[in-house]
Amino acid sequence: MMESTVEVFVDARKAFTWKGDQETVERIFEAFTRAAENVGLTERQYADNCVDHLVRLGVLSNDPAGRELQVIGVLWHILRSKSENPDLPGRLDSYVGAADFTVDLHETKVEGGVEVAFNIIVSPHEAGLA
Repeated sequence: MMESTVEVFVDARKAFTWKGDQETVERIFEAFTRAAENVGLTERQYADNCVDHLVRLGVLSNDPAGRELQVIGVLWHILRSKSENPDLPGRLDSYVGAADFTVDLHETKVEGGVEVAFNIIVSPHEAGLA
């Protein structure tokens, strides 16, 4: 299976890089579902917490177990997002193995508070989607 690389930045500062294939993504999604259930949250709520923590602090957790769950939560959020590229319809997880992803997370002010904005660039592999 071909791998994809996901590079994640917070306000243009590199936070982490992840590499994996479709099979790994499936295992991550299964583990993340169980982790969210164990703390009484939906997957979306747990992923939002992981993203908010990363954006607010600008770094991953110091605790190795917490860091792994945080990375998985951020990846879940990114890969469950819909592509905004008309040539790549559907969710981004369907392109793992055929494209690489560069993601910049940043806070943006909205009426009533602040939300996290995702700037996602999808780069198809030459043999994959191009």
